[in-house]
Amino acid sequence: MMTPEEQIDFSKLSAWILSDGKAGHLNQSIGVAEALGVPYTVVPVRQKAWAPLVRWADPFWGVEADFPAGRPDILLATGNATVGLARGIKVRDPNIFTVQMMRPRGGIFPFDVVAVPAHDRVEETDKVVVTAGAPNRVTVEGLAAAAAVWTDKLAFTGVRRLGVLIGGTSKHAAFTVADARALAADVLALKKAGGFGLLVTVSRRTGDAQTTVLKELLSGPDVFFWDGEGENPYQGILALSDALVVTADSVSMVSEGCSAGKPVHVFGLSHYNKGKFARFYHLLAKQGRIAPLGSALFEAPETPLADAMRVAGFIRARYLRHYLIHHAA
Repeated sequence: MMTPEEQIDFSKLSAWILSDGKAGHLNQSIGVAEALGVPYTVVPVRQKAWAPLVRWADPFWGVEADFPAGRPDILLATGNATVGLARGIKVRDPNIFTVQMMRPRGGIFPFDVVAVPAHDRVEETDKVVVTAGAPNRVTVEGLAAAAAVWTDKLAFTGVRRLGVLIGGTSKHAAFTVADARALAADVLALKKAGGFGLLVTVSRRTGDAQTTVLKELLSGPDVFFWDGEGENPYQGILALSDALVVTADSVSMVSEGCSAGKPVHVFGLSHYNKGKFARFYHLLAKQGRIAPLGSALFEAPETPLADAMRVAGFIRARYLRHYLIHHAA
């Protein structure tokens, strides 16, 4: 027998996703929409520099967004740059089921669901769902599809694969050339210990000099190095790696690695050992999902991180109540 939530066909609903232009934020919203199975339209939001100063008076002042015709059943938004607009839309039309991802500035009113990471230290309630990491688009089906595409391109003979996902400088810490050298040394040590071939990818934040150093030090017949040219192998690396190394600047990449069910070795934790970062990494280490790079190889838990599915399940239950209140005769 189907539960009441399952009787609502989300594939016949519609969703708008407010995007502040940050890929990590958009990834969270899309991941939840896909887990719900709801068709969605991404709505880019552009905000004037002075808009936050007048948000209290009118959340629509200084904000530009190309809204589609009609109205959505569900509104999804991630990050504080979208909070004012999402709140304004909900107040203007209470029938729109509104989901805000990450802790919203100004409190949870009037949102139907707020999804926050545990490191924000917000208690779970009938409207608040708490996640271990960042919800994302990594799924078993997606990994299988990526593996089929990339298996031949990322193949090594007789060795396992170590994925190395490199971010770079953030507002919290710089990623220097010295850091790049230290990362390469630690990766090579783990490569030797585990008998791995390397699948390496860098990002725009890595830096040109740092990328050059990494390419020089991480080279050889059993190394695949993606420097931004050509098709991005990121999903293939997540799918095909036996273990991962991820830089500590990226909560998103660490969350995706854990969602792929891989043991994640984190580099640079000494730069991210305070506040929210410290709480985030402590929780994942306690769950046995991560370890500092330089520690021994380990096995990931049998159950991957599944934050998008967790949020989607919470939304389904809340949406039923919303539907009965606003739509039932």
